[in-house]
Amino acid sequence: AVLAVHAGWRGIVGGVVESGLRLLAEEPDSLIAAIGPAISCDRFEVGEEVAAAFVAAGLEQCIDRTRAKPHVDCHRAVSAILQRNGLAPDRIDGEPICTYVHAKDFFSARRDGALSGRLAAAIGPR
Repeated sequence: AVLAVHAGWRGIVGGVVESGLRLLAEEPDSLIAAIGPAISCDRFEVGEEVAAAFVAAGLEQCIDRTRAKPHVDCHRAVSAILQRNGLAPDRIDGEPICTYVHAKDFFSARRDGALSGRLAAAIGPR
């Protein structure tokens, strides 16, 4: 079985990753997860209400508060959710590639505005 989940910050704190894992109904040690490109913590400045949502979701370790405004690490958050649901770190793949920084490779609504292009991904069984 394969499953693709797309989540922005609202989906991450709202449980979309956990819902996907429940749909698979597999033992965590039989799963492999891949986290795709996302905006990096360095570029994802958020308001206190978003930071509070991450705290409420038990993801406070994914908030960088060393700057004037909080920044959130979505890649780290998804990895943390997968791990607390039983996936070992060596079963989680994906480099934290920043869609904001890599303008030639990725669209970014935060960088380019709401009328930027869109991204697509595909998965399938072997």
